[in-house]
Amino acid sequence: MKKTIIALVFTLAACATPTPYGKYGHLGGYIDNRIDANTFSISVNNNAFTT
Repeated sequence: MKKTIIALVFTLAACATPTPYGKYGHLGGYIDNRIDANTFSISVNNNAFTT
């Protein structure tokens, strides 16, 4: 029973790990650069939690 509870806690903690969908930070994200009025360069750096 105790092992089941510990496994459940770790599973829920893994689901709570955020994957950022915003500007680049220590957990990943994206960097955008404006080249001209209608053109952007976008670079995405995901983390271990993003497939």
